Order: sequence, then structure tokens, then C-alpha cells
Amino acid sequence: MKPIKFFSRPLLILIALLPFEGSFQDKITITSKRNDDNSITYSYQKNTPGSHFIYLDIQQIGNAIAPREFMTVSGRSGNLFTLKPINEKMGINFRFSYGYLRGEYNPKPDFDFVYALPFRNGKEIKVDELSNIRESAGAAKKGNWKAFQFTTSSRTDSVFVARKGLVVEVVEDMNRDYNQEYSFKQEANYVIIEHRDGTLARYGVLEKNSVVPEVGDEVFPGDFLAMAGTYDKLENKQLRFYVYYLNKVDKVVLNNPRTVADGNVFYSYVNPVFLTAEGLSKLKKGDFATAAISEELITQEMSKREKKKRAKK
Repeated sequence: MKPIKFFSRPLLILIALLPFEGSFQDKITITSKRNDDNSITYSYQKNTPGSHFIYLDIQQIGNAIAPREFMTVSGRSGNLFTLKPINEKMGINFRFSYGYLRGEYNPKPDFDFVYALPFRNGKEIKVDELSNIRESAGAAKKGNWKAFQFTTSSRTDSVFVARKGLVVEVVEDMNRDYNQEYSFKQEANYVIIEHRDGTLARYGVLEKNSVVPEVGDEVFPGDFLAMAGTYDKLENKQLRFYVYYLNKVDKVVLNNPRTVADGNVFYSYVNPVFLTAEGLSKLKKGDFATAAISEELITQEMSKREKKKRAKK
């Protein structure tokens, strides 16, 4: 990209860091406003709920102190920062590019948090563990990769919410292909739910147009989410589920074209503790487990108001 110098107004250049999920529907725009005192206020707008990490690549700055390079935004809009001129009689020279990723910068995941198995109470499921697609292609194994494939003996299965959170992304318009059998297919319906500790849960391979909550809804453990889907044959009904979070990133990683091209490199994974009829468990390949739900699990992250509202039902 050819450098552009300026002094009278700020320049914004978007670097399209590939988001881990979906496409550019998470687009974030940054605008600027010059104030009467020669300061410049930068604001953002985004068309999706949930937390997003914004990274600034500051290329030039003059007559002002550089702002923070990493920040998390959660609202639909707001102010990012204001640059104030060191010499009030002169304008600010500021040139930068920016990128964004879904998630909270440097979160603090609760690794001991107890999740519900995302199936109907009493439902027995078989556990398989998924390989990272890059690992299957011969790439080095990602250290803490953890993703599950849950299957049952039923041709129809309901999927339920495993933990309280905010629905931040829904894709449910993908069709299955009855003519092929797949172990993996990129195009699949899914829901992403963001949790209070900055983790995200992805519920994948859902039945087309079966998702009940909408983007922006708050959901609770045991709430109906969708119907389990399949890539191909009806008997291959399944749910692919994993919990992940935006790991601490640095400028070296962000400035490497190879790592930026692979959105997965920015995320780490949680091996959840599940409540089952057999007890609390960290599941592994080959396990059979029975879904269980309890009042304590449902209400563990509820506010006092939410608990009172639930008690009145």
C-alpha cells in the first residue's frame, strides 16, 4: 500500500484481519472528528453485538501522544480515543491502519466453570474429538486444540444452551448434501454465544432454519437453541461444540502475513467441565455421557433480578 502523508486530517486504512468465524459481517468502521481545540476524536461503529478486539498499526504520528494499540469494544458504537495536540496552534499528523477480531483482548477464562451438556435432560450421547483441519493437512498440532463431536442414536435431536451468554452470530441457511458423505464441510450452520468471562461457544452443524434465539438475545443453560443437523445423511445427525477465547496477541503475530491469514492462530481452547448424570466430567473420545441439568447450574450466572423473574414462572 502506497504511503499517504497528510497534516490537515487523519487517515484511516482498514487491514482485513480474517475473523475466526464467518465473513466480514462483523465489519467495524472507524471515523474521526476534528474538534475546535485541534484535538481529534475517533469513534467506531459495528453491526454485530459482542466483544471485538481492535488493533491499531500506527504508521506515523506528529504533535500528539500515540494512543493504545490494542483495545476491546463491546457496544454497537462509541468513542475509541481522542488525540490532543502537544502544540495547540498546530494540527495533528496521524496515519494508521486497523484490524479486528471477534473476542475480548486478554480475557480471563474460568477453566473450572461447569457447563451443561447441550442436549435434553437424560439424553445419552457419544463423544468424539475433532482434529484441527490444519493438523489433518499435515500442519503442526495446535497445543490446546479441543473440539467435540456429539452424536446420539436418534434421527432428530434438540440442542440446548450450555452456558448463559449473548448470541453474537447465527448462520442457519446452509443446505445439506444428500449425494455425498462428509467428515468435514466448511459450509455448515452454527451459533456463537459469548460468555461473561470472554470465552465463546460454537454450536455447529445445526439443522437449517431451526435456530430459535436471534443475534443479540441473552440465553441461559437449558434454553432450546436449535435442532442438531448433518452434513449429509439423516442418520449422521451430530453437534460439533467447542469453547474458545481470543488469546493474548502481540505485534509480531499480527504483523506476520502467514499468521494473519490463519485466523485460528489467535485463539485458544477450553476443555470444559460438564455436568452429566454420571457426575462432573471432562469428556474424552469414546466416552458415553448422559445430559443432566440442575437449578444451581441454570442460575449460577443469573443476576438477582433474573433469579426473581425465574422464580415467578
